[in-house]
Amino acid sequence: AKKIFMDRNDLSGWALAWKLEGECLSALDLKDDAVYSLEQGRSVAVVVNHTFIEAECERCLGEIKTTRIIKGERAPRYDEAGKHLKRALEAYEQVGSRLGFANTHRALAALYLATE
Repeated sequence: AKKIFMDRNDLSGWALAWKLEGECLSALDLKDDAVYSLEQGRSVAVVVNHTFIEAECERCLGEIKTTRIIKGERAPRYDEAGKHLKRALEAYEQVGSRLGFANTHRALAALYLATE
């Protein structure tokens, strides 16, 4: 899908394809690869000013970083997770996505429970 979007010069589609790839990799528990794909999707979304896809990538990054422990570390990077989720909330509010806003609050609840 990414190649098709690039061949058509559809950068919004390309950003979405990166985001969806990141979600699939996360579901397969390939967290490092998922983070890479989501960061790529977020970067492209920022360039094309697609706030919704940017918010989706931020939310997914926050969810992953709530549970992912990097090799050699003892705990997830909760502070980074919180920053991603905060940026997602701001972006969802900007575009008026109530569902995205709600999903991010669900992710924040998981983060708060993990840090207690």
